[in-house]
Amino acid sequence: MFLRRLADIHGKEMNMADSSNTGYAYPTPGRLFWHRLRTHWKETIAVIRSVADWTVLLYMLIPGALLGGRLYYGLWKEPLPQWSSHMIFGVIPVFLLLWLSAGKIFLMIREADVLFIHQRVRWLRGLMLRGGIYSMIATALKAGAGFLLVLPFMVRRYGISLDAAGCWLLFTVTAGSLMVWLKHFTRLRAHGWRRWLLYLPMVVFPAAAYVVLSVWWIDSPSWLAAASALLAVINVLLLLVRMRTRGTFMNDIQEELVQRTKLTGLVLSSAMDKPRKIRSRPWIFRRSQRLFRSSTPVHRLAGACSKAYVRQTKQLTGYAQVMSLSAAILLTLPPGVKILVYAALHLLLAYWLYLNTAAFMKEGFVTMLPWADEVKLSAMMKAVRMLLAPYALVTSGLLLFSMLPVWAAAAALIPLALAAVWITVTLLQLMMLRKI
Repeated sequence: MFLRRLADIHGKEMNMADSSNTGYAYPTPGRLFWHRLRTHWKETIAVIRSVADWTVLLYMLIPGALLGGRLYYGLWKEPLPQWSSHMIFGVIPVFLLLWLSAGKIFLMIREADVLFIHQRVRWLRGLMLRGGIYSMIATALKAGAGFLLVLPFMVRRYGISLDAAGCWLLFTVTAGSLMVWLKHFTRLRAHGWRRWLLYLPMVVFPAAAYVVLSVWWIDSPSWLAAASALLAVINVLLLLVRMRTRGTFMNDIQEELVQRTKLTGLVLSSAMDKPRKIRSRPWIFRRSQRLFRSSTPVHRLAGACSKAYVRQTKQLTGYAQVMSLSAAILLTLPPGVKILVYAALHLLLAYWLYLNTAAFMKEGFVTMLPWADEVKLSAMMKAVRMLLAPYALVTSGLLLFSMLPVWAAAAALIPLALAAVWITVTLLQLMMLRKI
């Protein structure tokens, strides 16, 4: 019954006869590929629309595009950010490498193909050929977008000619496609720890070679052009090898399913939490040591709240993401705006930490004890101060070292971080409308 229903659904796409048969909706592999590509983009747009309506997206995209365009214009016509003077050229290929690391190969193969075209070599190779070409074009477009972002730094900071930059772009595109193919073959042939072991020669070494050769040959366009031609030939050969590879159909289906549902999983991950693993002993603070010398109820409750926060992987990941985004913002803004944004970021993070500590106070094992409201509130503020301190130390260092001499920034780092923590938590406590 299941196979019959699957065949009825999938039979609308397939044509198991010759292309001269016009009684089928998709008589050739090419038309079937374009149908599946349109379906893929429709599914992607539907997932995005499930998160935000087009009106909301326009309110976000239009101001974002205008602001981004103005900032990009400033990179060409205005002085470059001060932090770029301390940046070596190797950072640029590393940035593009990370930017391209999420690339994947889409072969546009579906689960029901095992019933219809698994034995049709011409159809299967036709889908793989078009899917491989589409994936390499997508990698090239992604590399081009990242290249445009770093091009002002290459021309104005390092004095690289446009010819050399263009040859380096070709080298980046072909190297990125090669690494995507190598990662694809690795994921098909190995699983578990064997896959991670194969990543070293198949992914890590080529990536390191790309960075090193980019630094060596950036002033030699002829070498970059020759390497790009060689890598292009290798990419074509890998595409031909992939079309002739047999015995990996089920792995292909699994990989395609992972790629198709990645965006949906990302959206759902923000809406619902994964079940937490139950461990006999936590990884952090395994001995349950005290965080404060004092043993008053406020200090004991604040210590428990802080340890509960850092023991959750999701909370630590969010904390690291906020810190990374804040670092990028503080490094790119002009000095006058940077100070205001520095204060606003501390207040936002403190409020987020306050919400997490408030949720901790509502846990069952906390409410079992008769804590006074004043004790809870004092413990929450103390926990927020402790959790905010690492963030304040990092952002204060980025602010000071980007605006002051090294000796002055080092002298003012600790006092500024302590003042930022104390002032932020005090303002948060004054702005609260209710107590726990």
